[in-house]
Amino acid sequence: MWAFEWHDTSKDLILKRDEPLFYCQFDGFDPSRTVKLVQAEKTPELMQYMEQISGVVSYVNQTFSLFSEVEKVKPSKLIKSKQ
Repeated sequence: MWAFEWHDTSKDLILKRDEPLFYCQFDGFDPSRTVKLVQAEKTPELMQYMEQISGVVSYVNQTFSLFSEVEKVKPSKLIKSKQ
């Protein structure tokens, strides 16, 4: 989930090519663990997994407590990189 904030709507919002639109921060149990971003295919396994976990933050606070439950339903090979 994300939000977009435009602080002074009386001024034009100018988006310039090659400037970042947003920054991401990843949280987890082990902050020393590296994060690798890849472009992934939308496989049926990935879509099913996303459907299973979507919307959970709407119902549960402190979703870190659900990580162990999510691991139980996650396929062993979830991401397939695009060629």
